[in-house]
Amino acid sequence: MIEIDTFHLAVDPTLVYHLVRFYVENPHAREELGTETVMRRVQEQSF
Repeated sequence: MIEIDTFHLAVDPTLVYHLVRFYVENPHAREELGTETVMRRVQEQSF
């Protein structure tokens, strides 16, 4: 189990959950981390 303290993050904890879950379940998509693709994914909520 992974525990992430989202209290100090300036982001919705539910969003963090969905993003982490997406990248755990889709390791091939991890190559997009650090790119604009992640921001588009968040804006479109495509996880």
